[in-house]
Amino acid sequence: FYKNMSAEQDKNLELKIKLCEKVEAIKDSTDWKITTDRIISYQKEWKKIGPAPKKYSNKVWARFREACDTFFNNKKLHFKDIDSEQSKNLELKKAIIEEARQFTLSGNAEEDINKLKDFQNRWAEIGFVPIKYKDAIQEEFRHLIDGWFDQLNLDEYDRDLERFRAKLSSLDAGDYKDYKIINEREKLVAKIRQLELDVNQNHYLMSRIHTISSFLKYLQKPPILCSYHVYITICQIMYNTSKCPG
Repeated sequence: FYKNMSAEQDKNLELKIKLCEKVEAIKDSTDWKITTDRIISYQKEWKKIGPAPKKYSNKVWARFREACDTFFNNKKLHFKDIDSEQSKNLELKKAIIEEARQFTLSGNAEEDINKLKDFQNRWAEIGFVPIKYKDAIQEEFRHLIDGWFDQLNLDEYDRDLERFRAKLSSLDAGDYKDYKIINEREKLVAKIRQLELDVNQNHYLMSRIHTISSFLKYLQKPPILCSYHVYITICQIMYNTSKCPG
């Protein structure tokens, strides 16, 4: 009996040592989500393993715990730094909002548009903010900038076009710009598809279709990178025509 128990405990020790080695191999990983899941799965395996020989039990457990603690302490420090950085970013964005709120139009449309673009570009260059504030502060800034664009001394078509050009400029200035521009395109394409479904039922829209006819020539060229912004601009113009009264 004791011989079998000893053999079983030796086997358990081997299994626990292997788990120690697995955790030690990934304890310095910065792939936080995947590594967290893996280490948690190893911890669950550990609990299922029976006791190891008494003279090795505490030592192997300390080895396993140290490797786990190394990873989770690193993870905690990493996200603590991120939280601090995001809090700073939040204050920077609040400062831009206050600056934009104090802004006044000069009466020179070109100068005013450039200033609004500058606000948007500086906003885009700031990194992430704490997620619980993300939507609210973004909406506050968007509403403020849109309000200034609405007051520009331009007709509706030019005002919408300049607003969207400014948005493109801010997307191009920020991080993950390729993803953001593609995401913007996909949203517009979805809106255009909906617009196509509505077009036959919307006489107001039909009367405004000629607004975009002069831009269609750009789409006859090969879809090279430099024409991409032209494509997006046309999409936005098409979308703006769907903002029908009533």
